[in-house]
Amino acid sequence: MRKIILPFFLVFLFILASSISSIFAEEQITIATYYPSPYGSYQDLYVANELGIGTADPLYSLHIAKDAPASTTLGGAPAVLMLEQSNNTNWSDGQAAAEILFKKGGDIVGAIRSEHTRAGALQSNEDAGISFWVAPSAETPVAFQAMRLTHNGNLGIGEPLPSAKLEVVCPAGFTNVKGGPTSDQNQLGCMETAEHGTGTWYVAANTCFTTYGGRLPSYAEWYVAMNNYVLTNETGNWEWLENSDYYDGNPTCDVAGSSAITMVSNAYASSTFYYRCWIPR
Repeated sequence: MRKIILPFFLVFLFILASSISSIFAEEQITIATYYPSPYGSYQDLYVANELGIGTADPLYSLHIAKDAPASTTLGGAPAVLMLEQSNNTNWSDGQAAAEILFKKGGDIVGAIRSEHTRAGALQSNEDAGISFWVAPSAETPVAFQAMRLTHNGNLGIGEPLPSAKLEVVCPAGFTNVKGGPTSDQNQLGCMETAEHGTGTWYVAANTCFTTYGGRLPSYAEWYVAMNNYVLTNETGNWEWLENSDYYDGNPTCDVAGSSAITMVSNAYASSTFYYRCWIPR
C-alpha cells in the first residue's frame, strides 16, 4: 500500500510546484495583427510594466521602435507616434488641437499642444503652432501658455502671439519695442512706459539693474522708443541715458528729452534727473 501512495504523492508535489511557478512567472504577451481583433474592439488596454511597440524588449513604460527616415514633408515619412483629435479636425471649421498632458498626483501640471483656432483668442486666423502650457503648483486648474512656436517660426516666451523671431513678454509697466517688417520683426527690448522717478545717475543705473535686471537706455534705444510708441512724459524733463564720459575731473552722463526727443545734453553723474529703465532682448 505504501508503494502505491508514494508515487501519487510525488505526482501531487510536481503539479503543485508547476502551478506555483506559473503563478509567479513573468507574464508576457505578443499581440500580432488581427482584423478584426479576436475579442472585438479594445476600449482600454492596461499594461502593468512596460509596453513595447515594434520591439519585444521594451526598456521603458512605453517603448516605440520604428525605422522612420527623415522627411521635409510632414507625414511624408513613417511616423513613430501620431496624436490626432478625432473631432473637429477640419481646421477651416474651428478649433482643433492634440496634446500631451503631464500629471503629478491628482493634478495636470503641464501640456504640450499643437493647436489651431479661427476664434482668435490666443491664436490668429489660420495659425497653427506648438505651445507649452504650465499650471501653478496649486492646480486651479487654470494653466497659462509659457511658450509658443508659431507656424511661421516665431517663438514667444510668455507671449501668445509673437510677431518677432524671438519675443519675450515685457513686464507690467513696460512697452514692447520691436521693429522691422510686420511679417519678420525683431524685438529690440522693453522700455519703461512711465518715468521711474528721480535720482543720481548712480541710483538710476543701479535701480534698473536690481529691480528689473535691466539698465538705462542708450540714446538710440530711448529715441526709437519715444519716436515710435506713445510713452508718458516723453518730453518736459531731462532723463538719464546709459552713455557716460569723463569731463572736468568728474564723470558726466548723457540726458535727453527736455523739450523735444531730439534734445541731448550731459550732466554730472551726481546730479538728479528723471529716468526710465530699459530691458534689452
